[in-house]
Amino acid sequence: MERFISGEQDLMSENLFRREVLAVQHDHLFGDPVFYQPLSLRFLLLSALAVLCVITGFAASAHIKQTENVRGFIFAANGEVKVYGNRSGVIQQLQVTNGDLVEQGQTLAVVIEPGYEQSGATANHTVVLHLEEQIAQIEDRLLLSAQRQQLILEQSQRRESALREELLIRADEDDLSMQQLQMAEEEYERLEQLRARGAISDSELAQGKSSLVSLRKSFYGTRMAIQNNRQMLQDNSHDLALEQSRLKDEQIALRINLSQLHQRKEEAQFRQYFAVTAPVAGRINNLLLADGDQLDPRRPLVSIVADAPAYEAQLFVPSRALGKLSAGQTVLLNYDAYPFFQYGSFEAVISSIGTSALDPREHLIPLDISEPVFLIKAVLSAEQNKLSLRSGMQFSAQLITGQRTILQGIFEPLTALARRL
Repeated sequence: MERFISGEQDLMSENLFRREVLAVQHDHLFGDPVFYQPLSLRFLLLSALAVLCVITGFAASAHIKQTENVRGFIFAANGEVKVYGNRSGVIQQLQVTNGDLVEQGQTLAVVIEPGYEQSGATANHTVVLHLEEQIAQIEDRLLLSAQRQQLILEQSQRRESALREELLIRADEDDLSMQQLQMAEEEYERLEQLRARGAISDSELAQGKSSLVSLRKSFYGTRMAIQNNRQMLQDNSHDLALEQSRLKDEQIALRINLSQLHQRKEEAQFRQYFAVTAPVAGRINNLLLADGDQLDPRRPLVSIVADAPAYEAQLFVPSRALGKLSAGQTVLLNYDAYPFFQYGSFEAVISSIGTSALDPREHLIPLDISEPVFLIKAVLSAEQNKLSLRSGMQFSAQLITGQRTILQGIFEPLTALARRL
């Protein structure tokens, strides 16, 4: 039988069918093929499916935080003041060193602004010398004017004293003349009575009248002299007042010129020497210059920090990370001076968020920033009081800007592409 079938298959394969078809027909004679799956294989497939379901569920439910790393530094909230010179010059004498406590208004440095003539002398020094000569001349004129005023006053007082003495004498003469005049008038009246009785001659009466007229003339002369003395006293007082007024005007003009010269001298000295003073009280920091160094008004001479500073964190955040930030939010600080792997992160709470952007090309920011940023201030946690923080210490901060699931992150490119289409 088998031989017959084999011969038949050989015949058919040579004439009609391919060998593969004949082989399949041959296998059907032994029953339907069955795919055999071992139990271990089934368990493995089910386990893989369960793991896939767990991973998918975790990816769909687990949220991951979106963070933005920014830079910042520590700032003394109760006052770090950078002290600048109002103009350039050469430091002649530094009067403080790093760590010194200074009071408000205390001199920190004396700066000279040199300018030289052909002879080698400083130009301002020559100007100051000329001004000092003019000041000395005006002071001498003021002294001479005061001496002249004193002499005029003494002369006027002597003249007034002489006039008053003369007036007293004239007054005595006037009293005497009045008494003589009264006696002469009485004598004349008596002579008239005698002449009326014929006891005396006319010549005797005329002689009495002549004496009376002479006494009256002397009396009126004395009165005129007294009046002249009084007028001279008034004229003397008036002349003294005029001279005093003229001298005072002269002295006022001289003092005005002297004040102007002193002001010009101070300005010249200020142009040559000027002092840099402390605007606030505190402790000196970051003093890098020495005597003889050039002072640049664009760069701070020193920084003054309060003796017991209260530090805060200042973060410079780009606009892309600003959307979901708010006051009261916690940020994590990683100080450059305290490595993360050894000390970990330190918390700070946002206290304020700037409302306008800072352009690093316009503002002096002590960080490597190449784009506009917003200033955010944060309050440090109490645990950081144990650290030896200093104003200006830099750190990296992690800002939480949002969150999403792992599955959303995986399909984010497709979602973004769909939004564009």
